[in-house]
Amino acid sequence: MRLTDLKNQLNARKKMTMNTALFYSLPVGFILFLLTLPTGFFNALLFGVLIGAFLFALIYGLRELTHKSVDKRRAKLDLKYPHMDVRYKGEMGVLEFAENALIFHTITPGGANKEFQVDVNENVFIACGPISYGSIQKWRHRGILEGYILVKEMPSGIPRQFLFYEIDDAIIKVNDIIGEMKTYSE
Repeated sequence: MRLTDLKNQLNARKKMTMNTALFYSLPVGFILFLLTLPTGFFNALLFGVLIGAFLFALIYGLRELTHKSVDKRRAKLDLKYPHMDVRYKGEMGVLEFAENALIFHTITPGGANKEFQVDVNENVFIACGPISYGSIQKWRHRGILEGYILVKEMPSGIPRQFLFYEIDDAIIKVNDIIGEMKTYSE
């Protein structure tokens, strides 16, 4: 059972891909336009537009290629518990919410992180909430909100942070699931 609708997840991911490609290609194209302005206005404009378009196509193409591989790997997973798509250390994966554990399945091709399980008990702190953005990040994300799940074994365990798109009230759903688990309390 997915916590968020797959179609909404894919739409948010596609919008984020467009935003990321624009976020990096527009400033680079503009800076190159300004740097080559002494060669002539139209030459500089053409150079800035071409380099900006090439950079946009490169970023967009690589991300879409990765997403196709991710979708194939997600389809092959056999998931038994409620789950959602997350990012862990920059890699895409699926986080399953078992009764007494969180199970992470990596779906990024060639990813460095392997599948792991965090047993949830009274010694594990779990938090979930929205991510606050700075002004530059707000412009980069343009309306796409994200949330996080922080898992840490107390008192000196390794903190693990999972990021996800805030669609279909995902934060509320995750908080409900976490509330049913026995977790750390002071």
